[in-house]
Amino acid sequence: MAMMNYDDLLMPQISKLSRLVPQLMEAPLKEINISMQEFRIVGLLIGEVGISQKDLAKKLSVKASTLSVAISVLEGKGYINRKVSPVDKRVNLLTLDDDADLSEANDIVLGMEDMLIEGISKKDMEITKRVLKRMWVNLSSRL
Repeated sequence: MAMMNYDDLLMPQISKLSRLVPQLMEAPLKEINISMQEFRIVGLLIGEVGISQKDLAKKLSVKASTLSVAISVLEGKGYINRKVSPVDKRVNLLTLDDDADLSEANDIVLGMEDMLIEGISKKDMEITKRVLKRMWVNLSSRL
């Protein structure tokens, strides 16, 4: 029986990309005084009207306690606010600060996106996005 070439599988390719993107973003983010973890937190808060630390941790696939320091740092930098939940006073809801300037971080993301899709047609990108979303559904439905 012939052995399968690991590099011919899709999972290693996705894994390589998921490691490479943060590596390439780390230096530009450091220049604007934000870590990759802080960036991920801020990114997930965009469009949220208030999310608990516990729910944010689930989205990031980390423990809520892991986020405590990063949340405090982001609060100190003026990126996020904590507000007591009107429903449960024991829960703090996290929101993006209205005055947070994310323009430089946005430029970094758009630059990374441009590098990522360089030489790939719009049609191929539409197919890729659709297929990746379907793969996510396939796997997330098994959790």
